Amino acid sequence: MKLNKSDLIKTLQRFQGFSARERYLSIVTVALAVLYGLYALFYAPLLADKMLLEQKILAQTQVYQYLQTLSAEVLALRSQQQVVPERSVTESLMALVEASSLEMEIKSAIKSIAAEGENKVNISLDDVAFDNLIAWIINLEVTYGITVTQINTVALAHKKGDVSCQLSLTR
Repeated sequence: MKLNKSDLIKTLQRFQGFSARERYLSIVTVALAVLYGLYALFYAPLLADKMLLEQKILAQTQVYQYLQTLSAEVLALRSQQQVVPERSVTESLMALVEASSLEMEIKSAIKSIAAEGENKVNISLDDVAFDNLIAWIINLEVTYGITVTQINTVALAHKKGDVSCQLSLTR
């Protein structure tokens, strides 16, 4: 829409034809419309961004406080020394694997155990429940300080939840 000079003159003549009250109301209406336009274009988006930023800051503050409490717990746990039972120091790795497999009831799944020196053992397991295998591995690490250096698992198609597995354990 193009604003012509003649249209502007017609609008001014129409405005001059208004009574004083109508002119005052027209000026107030135009002023309010301009103020609302400025509010909608500038201030409302800034206010919305400010509120969103305050929410993000609050969320990040809460996360930061939570992480501080976690770091205090981690430091406390790290300061506690891991006590390895006396048994794990004196017994051979093979004996510890045998004993723990009996405790965790997976001895029947062990097909072969081959020692590679004093501190490394290769184990082959067949048809073992995956959950029991993981519990056994955790028990080895927590109780005896034995770690898994390599693991290969294959899910068994005929039995859901069971796997065949080859492990390398070291102390």
